[in-house]
Amino acid sequence: MERDIRGTLFEPDTLISENYFKIYRLAKPAEAEKKLMFAVLVEALQTYQKFAFSGSARGQALFHEAKAWFWKEEPDGVFSFSSICEVFGLNPPFLRSGLLQWVEGRERSGPPRKIQLRVRVGRGRTPTLSEQRRAS
Repeated sequence: MERDIRGTLFEPDTLISENYFKIYRLAKPAEAEKKLMFAVLVEALQTYQKFAFSGSARGQALFHEAKAWFWKEEPDGVFSFSSICEVFGLNPPFLRSGLLQWVEGRERSGPPRKIQLRVRVGRGRTPTLSEQRRAS
């Protein structure tokens, strides 16, 4: 008696991804994956802060991309904001609130003062950063 396995062998298994996530979602990420997740979070925070008040189209696009990543509610992968927060035990609404408060605080205080580094050539001593701030 010969069985026709073509029907089951080549049919798409709709439960594969569900079974995959049931098995591997339970596993704790390895140290290398955790480092990469942390790097993704840091990069998103730096991009958000760096381009929040950018005047360029590219800067604003990067800011909005980072903002969309932070505010996306449903996890769509291992490197989504909510998944990374889950791994590190962070509270996503708390972080979002902190980002909003940071933007509001920067809007109230105005643009940051730029620090200029002064370098003396010759026998003179180069002032430290704190001395340069006091001189400004």
